[in-house]
Formats: sequence, structure tokens, C-alpha cells
Amino acid sequence: MLVVSRNFGSKVWGDFSIFLVILQLLGSVAKFGLDTTFLKLASETWVKKKYSLLSRLYVSSLTLLILFSLIISLITYFSANYMAIYVFHKPYLGIYFRFISFLIPFFALLGLHSEGLRAISKILLHMLSQQAGLFLCAFLSLGLLYHVKYDLGGLLPFISYAIAVLFCLIIAVSSWLVFSRTRVKLFIFSDLTLELYRYILRLSLPLFISGIASMLMTWTDIIMLGIFLPSSDVGIYSVALRISTLVSIVLIAVNTVAAPKFAGFWALGKADELIFFAKKVTQFISVISIILFSVVIFFGKEVLMFFGNEYVNGLSSLIVLSFGQLINAMAGSVGYILIMTQYQTFHRNVILLGALLNVTLNFVLIPYLGILGAAFSTTLTLVFWNVIFSWKVKQIFGKWIFGF
Repeated sequence: MLVVSRNFGSKVWGDFSIFLVILQLLGSVAKFGLDTTFLKLASETWVKKKYSLLSRLYVSSLTLLILFSLIISLITYFSANYMAIYVFHKPYLGIYFRFISFLIPFFALLGLHSEGLRAISKILLHMLSQQAGLFLCAFLSLGLLYHVKYDLGGLLPFISYAIAVLFCLIIAVSSWLVFSRTRVKLFIFSDLTLELYRYILRLSLPLFISGIASMLMTWTDIIMLGIFLPSSDVGIYSVALRISTLVSIVLIAVNTVAAPKFAGFWALGKADELIFFAKKVTQFISVISIILFSVVIFFGKEVLMFFGNEYVNGLSSLIVLSFGQLINAMAGSVGYILIMTQYQTFHRNVILLGALLNVTLNFVLIPYLGILGAAFSTTLTLVFWNVIFSWKVKQIFGKWIFGF
């Protein structure tokens, strides 16, 4: 973000932000919730050491994901110009959307294998094949290609990210095959049944809806800012949004490790241990997040200026967004607890309500308040989500997981 913002300006970063949002949104549609379903099922299977079943789950999930991703890829390719002209009113985005259509299958495969690594507790490899590794590889490839930037122009960040997706996919697939103890041979296809596919799809459907609603909630502000405002404003807001997530970065890290543990505790019938573990990590998250929130509040202007003077215009949005992330962090891993303990349908319903609330607030507030309206919409929706999720966890387990 820093390199692109300072070398290419807020407009290119704004276009790149729209590119990332559309790729992640369509990638989530292509995955159809199969990545999260595989995380849940693989975690339960791994802890019970049922490696043969794990192999069948992997092959069936992989088959479904390839089918869905190819369909979404074709639809995206043929609708690229329509989205650019009639949705975003920026015809030049058409080339980026066609670029996305080729990336979708690889992005979806990366998600499935990365969640598989997470399920078998290969957390470092999971992180190297997901956000941390993606942006690290994108940063390195950007540096290597920088000397030809005058030929590639503003396309350079997009090409660098595509290289990163392919490289991380190679890491994820090879790591999964080495460490998962699965044996993917031709005879395994004879063990796959229609009932297995149906079972996976029944689980993945509510998770798919939750994932899409969550993505819409997370990225509706970027999408609607891209529709209503210039790309430069999108770039300024995107920087503020990403900086604000530093407040909840510990929650993100803990969720990476905790999600498969929640599934494992639940599969073994250890509800008391699950809630004790969740409460302890929430207390730890809260302390660190309050410190990070204070840093962002007191030094937010200086941090934004580091990206360029024009980004100081996002200071108010940064403060509002950071408060929302603080609430999100202090609530703990309530969303993942619901997903991993067979309450995914309730999770889906609340996510849908939150997404609807977020779209409505963005539609009302952005025309009047600009990027600050988007910040208020995101924060209010985060508060709504976490209040409802916390109440549901209390109802299920009889205890709050936040507090000291």
C-alpha cells in the first residue's frame, strides 16, 4: 500500500482497491463457502485422525470448487465491460475486470488449500499462502518489476499481485499434499458418492451466504465509493481503512489459530474448555487492541502523512473506523465460535442483516458525507454484528467471553 500510494498516487491505489474488492468478492462466490466448510470438516477429521475420510473430503471439495470457479470466471470475462461502464462509470476498469476473470480459479484454489493448512494446524504456511504471503510476494514482485514501470504504467501493481497469487498457490498446494497425510490417487474417486457432495453443499450453502454477506459488508464502502466518488477518494479511504485494521490485528492473528481449535473442542464435546479458551484469548486481544487504538488516535495524522499529504483528508474516517475495529476486537472470536459449533445458520442470518444495514447506510450517508459516511456505515455495522453474536454465544454457553 505504501509503495503503490507513494509511487503511483491515490488514483492508482483507488483503482487497485476496487480491483482487490471485486477479485475477493467474485472469488468468494466461486468458492461457494467450500473453503470454510473444508476448514470445519478437515479440522474435525484431522483431530480424530480419520485420514482416509480427509482425502475424500479434499477431492470432493476440490472438484466442486473447480467447477464453480470456472463458471464465475466465464461470467466475469463476458460482463467485464458492462460492470466498468454501467456500474462503476469508469470504462477503463474493463481491462482490470477481464484480468480478474483469469485470476478467479487460482484465487479460489488458493483459498481452499490455505484453509486446509489451517485445519491441520500449519498456521505459518497458512499465513504465507494467505494475506501475509500474498502481499509480501506482491511487494517483492513489484520491486523486481519496478524498472519497467514506464512500459507497464499503472498496470504494474495488478500484475505484481497476480504473480503473488500464483506463487502462493504453488506453496499452498505443495504444502497441503506434503503435510495433510492425504493420498490423492485415482481410486479415491470411486469412494466419492453423491451423498458426500450433497452433505458438503448443505454445509457450504449457509457459509457461502454468510461469506458473501460478510464480504459485502467489508467492501460495500469501497464499491459504493467507487460508484459515487473519484478513484482518488477511494484510495484515501482505502488507506484509512487498512490502517484501522491494525487495531484488531491481534484478533485476526488469534482467529487464525483459534478457529480449528473451536471445531476440535466442539467435536470432542469439550464445551467448557472451548469457552474458557475463548475468554482467555479475548482478554489478551482486548488489552493489545486498546493500546493500538490509542496509538492510532494520537498519531493518526502522522501515519497518514507517511503515505502522502493528500491522505490526511482521511483522518476523521480513520478515527471512526478504528473505533469500530476496537469494538470488533474486544468482542473476541464470537463469529468463528458460532461457525465452528454448528450455529452457522444463525451466523448467516445476522451477517445478512448487517450487510443490508451497511448497504443502506452507505447509500444514505456517502452522498452527504463522502468517505466519512462510509466510515460511519462500517463502524455501526460492526457494532451491530458483535452485539448480536456476543449475545448468542452467551445464550449457548451461559457465559460472556469478553470482560476481565
